[in-house]
Amino acid sequence: MNKMILDNIEHPTEKRPGYLSSGGESSLTYSAPQILQAISDGVYVTDRQRRIVYWNQAAERITGWRAEEVLGKSCYDNILCHVDKDGHRLCGEEYCPLHRAMRTGRASEAPSLVFAQDKSGRRVPVMVNVSPIVDGQGKVIGGVEVFRDYSAQIHDQERARKIQSLSMQLPTGETPGLNLAVKYLPHGVLGGDYYTMERLDEHRYAFCIADVMGHGTAAGLYAMHLHSLWENNRRFIDRPATFVSSLNRNLCSLVRDGESFATGLFGIIDLRAEALALCAAGSPSFILHRGGQGRQIRLSSLPLGLVEDHVYEVTFLPLEPGDGLLFYTDGLIEASNQQEEMLGSEGLLAMLNQLDFPTDEEDMDQLVKKVLRFSNQIRFADDVTLLAMQYTGRYGNPAFPSPEEQAKLAGEVTLLPNNFRDIDEVVESCWNRIKEVISQQGFGPLEVNIHMALAEAIINAWKHGNRGNQHQPIIFRWCFNHNFTFEVLDQGAGFNYHNLPDPTEGERKVAECGRGIFIIKTLANAVQWRDQGRHLTVTFSLQPKS
Repeated sequence: MNKMILDNIEHPTEKRPGYLSSGGESSLTYSAPQILQAISDGVYVTDRQRRIVYWNQAAERITGWRAEEVLGKSCYDNILCHVDKDGHRLCGEEYCPLHRAMRTGRASEAPSLVFAQDKSGRRVPVMVNVSPIVDGQGKVIGGVEVFRDYSAQIHDQERARKIQSLSMQLPTGETPGLNLAVKYLPHGVLGGDYYTMERLDEHRYAFCIADVMGHGTAAGLYAMHLHSLWENNRRFIDRPATFVSSLNRNLCSLVRDGESFATGLFGIIDLRAEALALCAAGSPSFILHRGGQGRQIRLSSLPLGLVEDHVYEVTFLPLEPGDGLLFYTDGLIEASNQQEEMLGSEGLLAMLNQLDFPTDEEDMDQLVKKVLRFSNQIRFADDVTLLAMQYTGRYGNPAFPSPEEQAKLAGEVTLLPNNFRDIDEVVESCWNRIKEVISQQGFGPLEVNIHMALAEAIINAWKHGNRGNQHQPIIFRWCFNHNFTFEVLDQGAGFNYHNLPDPTEGERKVAECGRGIFIIKTLANAVQWRDQGRHLTVTFSLQPKS
């Protein structure tokens, strides 16, 4: 068998395509091995058992392995040890590109990026093409791999990928009411897909999943530009149709060739209202998984960057506890099998109905592997992104917190200044009890205002209420609901809070008292006194002050 492969390389017949013949005689004055030794790409040939029968000089230069060290050995015998860009080993029969080419009789349609191991153990990025070798009867007798050193290009792309990854994220910390999972699989080092999701307040999340035309470096740069537009249009983020329309106008000013720039889907999920507001822009259908079964939901609209004055519409979808939502880019459903049949939305839905709804990375991996087995490929031909959300319902909803969450959302503590070094330490003790939950409940943008108002309230209670008495307690209460409210109670004589002088007028500007109350009233949405001024209640809302 090995001799047959080498004969096919060294002694091509006059009928073989690619050789110029004249009068029945080949006019080629040099052999195929001479050509293979002259090219700068690495080339090696194997038999059906993947034993190496040919290894050219460029392969020696790129890998450090000499021909006599590898001939007769299997390519998976700790020689190249190929892995993909994500570190997955490719030398098993299921994932080896060369083995697949020989088994299917199909050459690779495009080069693949893999990482080979050179003789010193160093990983070398190479772009690989594979093809089966057939005899005169069309029977597969071996395979050939051609690979090119990609080290110079990969360095810059890796740096760009790190920058790109900063623009794609899910909310940090816990997300009560939601289970979230994402899988981002760029075709190359850089991808043209984009996703992001962020918490707007204690009940609402905004998200986006988009697919820029093409893949590779140019598409990756456009995807990063989408993140800039997300930030630039933030003022519209709670109005999906307005947000997408503004995004579309921005992209139309960038794209002038009449081709669509990107497809996408933007949405807001409101846990308190148990509803989802969606605005589509040419995106594929998504899957709603309810009661153990999934169904497709298709929203029709034009892609972004195509028609500047296109009117985008919002679709509302009610949610039930346990509902799962799977959004994806079209690279997933465009996977094709050996019969050139695409998986399609129906095929994906059938697969998902055979699995549990993906709620974590492991579940996502299982779904991706199932699609790849269908396509008989080791990777997708396009960028692929999946975003899964599961609404967990009442006990995961911030509007209906569990007992454990309730303990964080409301509380009371009695503080004796005598137990602290100074009043500033009392302030920080109160602040440390609430600062983490402030961010989790969506009040992060008001963190500085809340901290400052709390400090003024505690200092006033100690200095003016308790008259600096270290042994009189200060009571601090807090509660997160739709708003954030804190209360500070002192043990003093109280004061007339109905007729407070304006500290910004005349001589009051240099007075030592009155400024703290003025600061609190300026920062907060509502301020209230009770018990003759000994009990202060301060409320912050995510809505702008009227």
